[in-house]
Amino acid sequence: MSNDDTALEKADPDAHWLERIGKNPKIRGIESIAKIGGVLMTPSVLTAVIGYLAGLPIYLYIPLGSIVLLVISIIWFVFSYRPENKRLNNELTLLRSQQAAPVLLDKPKESEELEISLRREIRTQEELLRRCQGDNKDDKAQYQRDIEGLKTQYDAKLKTNIDDAQFKLNEQHSIAKALNKELESHSWLIDIVRGQKEHIADYVYISKVGYSTHDFENNPFSQITFVFNICNNSVFDITLEDEITGRLDFRGAKLLAEKHFEKTPPIIEAFGGTGDVRVVQRLTEVETSSIKQAIQDRANRTNLNPPEIDFRNMSFTVKGSDKFPQVTAMPLRVVNGKASQKINIENIRI
Repeated sequence: MSNDDTALEKADPDAHWLERIGKNPKIRGIESIAKIGGVLMTPSVLTAVIGYLAGLPIYLYIPLGSIVLLVISIIWFVFSYRPENKRLNNELTLLRSQQAAPVLLDKPKESEELEISLRREIRTQEELLRRCQGDNKDDKAQYQRDIEGLKTQYDAKLKTNIDDAQFKLNEQHSIAKALNKELESHSWLIDIVRGQKEHIADYVYISKVGYSTHDFENNPFSQITFVFNICNNSVFDITLEDEITGRLDFRGAKLLAEKHFEKTPPIIEAFGGTGDVRVVQRLTEVETSSIKQAIQDRANRTNLNPPEIDFRNMSFTVKGSDKFPQVTAMPLRVVNGKASQKINIENIRI
């Protein structure tokens, strides 16, 4: 640049620029227009890029870039058209009117490359979006098919289970019907069982009573033992409770001492089973002396009344065994059986 140009630039920058345009109007005019276009295009392109990177759809960030370009253009026009630049504007207008033919301006290379890159990226993203939508449709369809398959399997299994349950239920109903019919044909047996359960003593009796042992020398613990044979004609296994009720009498006098089973009463089986129980009667000294004297008198024939033990006022309690707890317990007395109600003990040794 010459010294004259430097001086002119310091004095009036606009005039110096205008002077340079005047030296080569075509080239300088194109250069100026390109600079203005670059200044206006750059914010709009950046706006579009930012919108793209922010994930906005294409139909949003391209119109947004256009709006930014329009706004900057208006601002550029308002602030560039100032009174001090009026002369410059007139010169530019004159320069345009002197040009014989319009000059076509090319896009800046960087802007063109950016636009190509953006368009390529947009196409790539659109293709990816279409693929994703297609994949989602395929996945959704596959998922729906899987659900339908599982539902079909579940329905089939449920139907099979229901059919099996219905078959078993029908089978049980058939069995129950057959059992009810069988029970009806044996209702007389049920009546017998029910009657024996509620009146067990009517089917159990004492068949025999006898003398077992005695001990008259162990005062004050003298005792005499009797054996009772019990027959069970019921359909239940039975036994006796441990407690003995009532009393034994000797020549009309009650024996006052306690009595008990020698051993735990056994279980007597049903349908004619038999079993023995032994009852130990304790004797007081007075009772022992009275019995011994009666036996002696009978032997000497000084008293012809037999020395007898009377069991008519004594009773056991018969009940069902542990297998038949439903049997109602009832008293079992000697007088209800076939055994003698008295025992003559004149033949025992004293």
